[in-house]
Amino acid sequence: MITLRDYQQSAVEAVRASFASRHRRVCFVMPTGAGKTVVASYITENAVGRGNPVLILAHRIELIDQLSASLTVFGIQHGVIAAGRSMNGMPVQVGMIGTVARRLDRIPAPSLIVIDEAHHATASTYRKIIDAFPDARVIGLTATPARTDGKGLGREAGGVFDDLVEGPKMRWLIENGFLAPYRLFCPPNGIDLSGVHKRAGDYAKGELADRVDRSEIIGDAVQHYRRYCGSLPFVAFCVSVEHAAHVAEQFTMAGIPARSVDGGMGRGERSAVLDMLRDGTLRGVTSCDLISEGFDLPRIGAAIMLRPTQSLIVHLQQIGRALRPEPGKTAVILDHAGNTLRHGLPDIERQWHLDGAGSGQAAAAEAGLSMRHCRQCFAFYRGTLPECPHCHAVAAQNARKIEERDGELVEVTEQMERAERWQEGTQRERLRECRSIEDLFEMQKARGYKKTWVLGRAQDHLGMGFEAAARACGFSEIFIQKSRQNPANREAA
Repeated sequence: MITLRDYQQSAVEAVRASFASRHRRVCFVMPTGAGKTVVASYITENAVGRGNPVLILAHRIELIDQLSASLTVFGIQHGVIAAGRSMNGMPVQVGMIGTVARRLDRIPAPSLIVIDEAHHATASTYRKIIDAFPDARVIGLTATPARTDGKGLGREAGGVFDDLVEGPKMRWLIENGFLAPYRLFCPPNGIDLSGVHKRAGDYAKGELADRVDRSEIIGDAVQHYRRYCGSLPFVAFCVSVEHAAHVAEQFTMAGIPARSVDGGMGRGERSAVLDMLRDGTLRGVTSCDLISEGFDLPRIGAAIMLRPTQSLIVHLQQIGRALRPEPGKTAVILDHAGNTLRHGLPDIERQWHLDGAGSGQAAAAEAGLSMRHCRQCFAFYRGTLPECPHCHAVAAQNARKIEERDGELVEVTEQMERAERWQEGTQRERLRECRSIEDLFEMQKARGYKKTWVLGRAQDHLGMGFEAAARACGFSEIFIQKSRQNPANREAA
C-alpha cells in the first residue's frame, strides 16, 4: 500500500474530481522533484485494485527503467514493452512510446493510460496510441504543461487534454522542505545571440554552438564551479554532443572528473557513467538533452547551464535536476547561458493553462518583481527583500546598475525586471502601476527623479494628505512647519 504525502494526496483527489466532472483526459502538473513517479505508482495501484488495466507511456528508456523500478518497490507486478523485452499478460504495462505504437494490435485495451513527461503528448505517436484506445481515460504527468512551439496541450488548441489539474507550486515545496533551496548565479547581461536563427521555437543548435562553445562568452565554467559549488556533484547542460565532450574534458583536465553522456552511447555505457556519478567516482556529467527530463539523482547539487534556450520548459526541467532534496542541501545553479534573464527564477509563481498562449507566464502579482544583485556575495534575490537572504547585506538602492567583468557570473534571487520596468514607457503609463509609497520610491529611483516628485505624486495619485506624505517621504518637521506657514512650498513640491 502506497502512502502519499498530503500534497500528493490532495492532487490525486483533484484528478479524481476532474474525472467525476466527466473530463476524460487530464493533464496533471507538479514541479520536478515533487514525486510524479510515486503518484503514478499510486494511481496505477488503485486502478488495478479496481480491475482496470493500466498502460504507462514514456519516451526514453531511462524513464521506463525509473517507472518500472518504482512499481517494483511498491510491489506492483507489471510488464515492460520495449525493444528487446518480452511482453507478458500483466494488467500493468510500462511501454516505450515507439514500441507501443508498433505493437498496438498485440496490446490489450487499457482502462487508463498514464503518460510521463506529458508535454510531449501532442506528437503523432502519442496520438496514435490514445486514438487506438478511445474508451481509456488519460492522465498526463508533467512539470511543464506547454510546448516549445507555443501550441497548447488542450484539445481546443489541437492537443489531447481537456482539463488541467495543478499540484503545489515550486516555491511552496521549497519552503516546506520537499525541494532543496537554491542559490542562482547568472551573468548580468546574457550572451549576445543576435543573428542566431530560431527553429521549432528555440535557437538553431548549430548556430548556437558556434556562439556558446567559447570560454570568453560563457565564462570559465570550471572557475565558477570551484568558486561557488565546492565539491557538489554537478550536471552541465550543453548545446551539442561535441560541446558536452569539450566541457567534460575541461573539468577533467582541471582535476574535477567528469564525463559526457549522449544518445549515441549504448544503454549500458550510459548507465555505467551515471553509476560513477552516484558512487562519487565522477564529480559531474555533461550532456546535450539526454538528462534534462526524468533524471532522478538527489546527489546532484549543482546545475551548470551552458545552453541558451527560448524554451521555458527546457529552463525549468534542467534547473529541476538539482533541486531534489537531501539533508542540509542548498543547490547551486550556474546560469552561464543567461536563461534566468529570459524566463525568471524557477520558483516564481506561474500560470499554466492548456490553450498555449502565454502558458507558464509569471503570475500578474509577480511579473514585475525585481531580481536584486548583492554586491557582497554576488547573489541575485527577490527585489522585495530589504537585505540579501544569503549574507544579509543591506540591499543596494539601484538593483539594475551592475558592473561586472565579461563572463563573470553574479547570483540571482529574483529579477532586475522591476527596476527596468519602471524605466520603460511614459511617466503616466508607469504611474498607473503605482499602488503605494514604496512603488513611487522605486519609480523615482529608477527614473532619477527628485524626492519632491514622490511627495507630489503621493498627494495627487495616492490621495495622501500633505503632512502624511511628507513624513512618509522622510522630510523633516521643519520643512513641514515651513510649508504650513507658506503654502507655496507645497505647490513647489
